Amino acid sequence: MTAADFISFVKKECKYYGVKCILRRSAKLRDEHRGFCAGYFDDHKLELSCAMKHPHSIMILAHEFCHMRQWAEKADIWVLSNDMKSYDVFGKFLKGGADIGDHLDIIRDVELDNEKRTVRLIKELSLPIDHREYTKRANLYIQFHNWMKITGKWGTKSFSQNKRLLALVPDKFSMNYSKLPKRLETAFREEGI
Repeated sequence: MTAADFISFVKKECKYYGVKCILRRSAKLRDEHRGFCAGYFDDHKLELSCAMKHPHSIMILAHEFCHMRQWAEKADIWVLSNDMKSYDVFGKFLKGGADIGDHLDIIRDVELDNEKRTVRLIKELSLPIDHREYTKRANLYIQFHNWMKITGKWGTKSFSQNKRLLALVPDKFSMNYSKLPKRLETAFREEGI
């Protein structure tokens, strides 16, 4: 499936579920809860949004689309995160005003479920995305949640393009996601993430 075909597919699915599909001609988005980001799915506003001039816009769109699927399918971990209001607490945490506690583990597990869904989608639809590269980035993103538990902050330096960090994660979902491996902790620290 081409990128254009995938965009059409996402728009149709959004329409079916009553979700507003916002595809911006920009490299980043500004959201009241998330600050600057490249995409999001908001189940309260029923919006799926993506910055289509971002260099990885199709990856981001696939990721956010799979969050929409978690919501539509009432995935257990999605329901738990809503019941616990984990993303609300996370928003306050990002602004420096909340103790994240166990909410970060729940969010990490939502993201792990979603990343696995995204890789399945990439393969099923033959999207123009290297699923191995995507999985490496996903593993790094999931482990970054464990790093946030150590540092207590999101951080200001990007990690997703860091070649050293990417070299330390597998291209399969084969890690222990409940804690940050020491080698990654050391690399995050030394890279100033």
